[in-house]
Parts: sequence; C-alpha cells; structure tokens
Amino acid sequence: MNSNMSAEGGSASGGKKVVTIIIVVLVVLGFAYFLFKISPQQQALTGSGYNALLSESGIKAISSVPAFDPATDHYQGSAKAKNALVEYGDMQCPACAQYESIITQVPSQFTDTALVFRYFPLVQIHQNAVEAALANEAAGAQGKYWEMHDMLFAKQSPAKSIWLKSKQTAIRLWA
Repeated sequence: MNSNMSAEGGSASGGKKVVTIIIVVLVVLGFAYFLFKISPQQQALTGSGYNALLSESGIKAISSVPAFDPATDHYQGSAKAKNALVEYGDMQCPACAQYESIITQVPSQFTDTALVFRYFPLVQIHQNAVEAALANEAAGAQGKYWEMHDMLFAKQSPAKSIWLKSKQTAIRLWA
C-alpha cells in the first residue's frame, strides 16, 4: 500500500508539474503576443503611426521614388541620360559631406548616368538643415545651385556661429 501511495503521490505531483509548465508557456506566449502587438513594425502594418497620420492629413505617402525630371530636379550630367542616381541628402550631414566627393564623380565616370540631388533634411539632429536647403534653392534660382551645394558641404560645422558665417558668405557671394 505504501508503494501505491507513493505512486499516486508521484503522479499527482507530476500532474501539477505539467499544469505549471502549461501555465508558464501560456503566459510567455501571451507576453510575446503583447510585445508583437505594440511593436512599431506591427503598427506600421496596421495603419497606425506615421502612415496613418499621413492619411488623416490628406497627404499621400510616397511608395516609390519619383522619376527623374530634368525640369524640376537638380542634376549633373545629361538630361537624356539612360540612368539616374537619385541621392537624398541633408546639407548638414557629415556622412553626406564625406561621400559627396565620390558621388559627384558619377556623371564623369558614367556618361549615361545623371546625378540627381534631392533634400532629406534630418531636422531632429541638424537644426539648420531646412535653412541650408532653402539657401541652396535660393542659389539655384540665381544659377549657382551646385556652387552653393558644394560650399554648404565644405563649410559644415556643428557650431552655429560658423553656420551663420557660412550663410553670410553665401549672401555676399550671390547677392
């Protein structure tokens, strides 16, 4: 009888272990599901977040890069080029300035490719990015877009006073 009791007691404790494991697994799965539902990727897929704000405001999200248009884009190379390398850049971005000397070689190295520059100001980390883009556009209206483009990349500095000197230089050059 003692052997039967120990067997029954063992099976009862084994059953408790199985129930405990099932409960733990269900809790972990529930927590994982909760994390999945609140993740940014899931929010983008379900229509909340940035895309939802765009649709509520009436602005359409861009699902593909707009085609190269010589009438509206700033470009180097031939307007009839078969290919277009579209660069989205921030005039205050140090990384953009670093690779700009390489990117600007594209039209001379590949004659069937135009280099197109479009603005992508990172306003969260570059406080004068929009002003730099506007200054570049003002220079472009005077036929000096690429000169200003090159100068803004060459004269980058995190110090606002140097940025102001750069803007004043640009105003003197193209005034």
